[in-house]
Amino acid sequence: MGMTRLCWDLMNLIPGPGRTISHVRLAELLQQEYRRNELPESFSRKVLNQLDALACVAEPQLCVNKVDRVYYYNWSEDAARLPIVQNNIKR
Repeated sequence: MGMTRLCWDLMNLIPGPGRTISHVRLAELLQQEYRRNELPESFSRKVLNQLDALACVAEPQLCVNKVDRVYYYNWSEDAARLPIVQNNIKR
């Protein structure tokens, strides 16, 4: 089983160490390309489910911080050497 294009795009949008992005913002960035006829809430849940599955696989390199009902994601310092993370680090 391979990764979906949505999952790859999520991985590329997650920032490197020192910055975070919320699942709400990730859904906003991806909705035009992926949402189609889904309701915004349904698409947001779909993104959150993808991120949850990604966090299970990429743990501990993917940091998740929950504040109220919003999840914030970023790559850890340990993941900073991965090519996909290097693209997201400010230089």
